[in-house]
Amino acid sequence: MSGLYAVEQGDCLSSIAAKFGFGSYHSIYDHPLNADFKKKRPNPNVIYPGDILYIPNLQLKEVDCSTDKLHKFCVTRPLVRLRIKVLDRDRKPYKHKRYKLVVNSSDQMWSGHTTATGLVEALIPASVTAGRLQLWLTDNPNALASIEMPLQIGHLDPAEEVTGAQARLNHLGFDCGVVDGILGPKTRSALTRFQKAQELTETGEVDGPTSDKMLELHDKE
Repeated sequence: MSGLYAVEQGDCLSSIAAKFGFGSYHSIYDHPLNADFKKKRPNPNVIYPGDILYIPNLQLKEVDCSTDKLHKFCVTRPLVRLRIKVLDRDRKPYKHKRYKLVVNSSDQMWSGHTTATGLVEALIPASVTAGRLQLWLTDNPNALASIEMPLQIGHLDPAEEVTGAQARLNHLGFDCGVVDGILGPKTRSALTRFQKAQELTETGEVDGPTSDKMLELHDKE
């Protein structure tokens, strides 16, 4: 049944598509009635709570089958590519380090080694909103993880929003505390330090040049 849907925190287009039975987010994102949304959110991976989407009707698929035989139908579950780059305090990548990625309350797990750029990649179910990443900095197979971090998947807001700026600042090493959407003293201080480091005008505000630089350093690496 078609209708309007208000984006909630933790939603991404792929998880919304899966919730309504679509195999791809393009069925929603590319719909003509979502043209304004698409213009507002040119990156389909970064949407914002309160955004309004039109959800079209599902198109039923019919298959001709003989009635005197048993038939098996497979439904594919939508997957999304999760990419995490793990850097040290000097923004140097943790190269070729063993990792374990757990999602869905520990019932699904991926393991391997980071790439030369510190990248971790995995194809995960579109409905996943939380996980945990463990990283080993030693080659000792019996050692405990050196770094363990919780993951909020699908929670990254647009860079021009205070919450989006706060999350990116924290990820880039400019601590602004809890991502709460409040442009308080700690967030302003983090913004000013980031602006100074990037030779931007030190406004302490989430202005255009600051958002653009955060996108360049955080989202496009």
